[in-house]
Amino acid sequence: MTATHFTAWLVNDTSCLDQACMDITILEDQLIGGDPDRDDNWSTDSSKPQAFYAVTTVDAEDGDFEQAEEEARDLMEAAGWRITGSWKSVDVGAIATVEKHDNPAQEASPRVVTLVSATQGDTVPGVEISDPDCPIDWHNLPADAKAWAKAQGYGADDTELLYVLDAGHGAPEGFPTRTIRL
Repeated sequence: MTATHFTAWLVNDTSCLDQACMDITILEDQLIGGDPDRDDNWSTDSSKPQAFYAVTTVDAEDGDFEQAEEEARDLMEAAGWRITGSWKSVDVGAIATVEKHDNPAQEASPRVVTLVSATQGDTVPGVEISDPDCPIDWHNLPADAKAWAKAQGYGADDTELLYVLDAGHGAPEGFPTRTIRL
């Protein structure tokens, strides 16, 4: 029996995207060469469904690709995936070999959330941080995330709101966002 092999595709080619931000997709591969231990003997199996998909908060056209790689890693780790090699440039962005954790509950995976700065009356997915149903609370945010939120105007008055989106949920366009690991 052949081992399973997966590749993560971090895409920044706007002609391949349905949104303005880069996305990350993990696809199962099929063995096309002789040695299954060599990554170049595998190719994407288009007959298989996506194993994982998430949208980053990094703009595909002019965003920082290193930031997108870091955010993609965080999103994958939060879903139980880890990169086993390094990113390799391809025409549409970058790829990396990944594997599913044997037991994600035993792995120390941080929780990844995206903060969205908005004002009263805006329609934003997620939960406002002051809502009792919010999965995190202001006091548990890292200092750099609090500083970012304050720079957006949060806390200065009641009009600025801070929404929390769980990993993998696309941030709305036109709003300042920051993805963090807790």
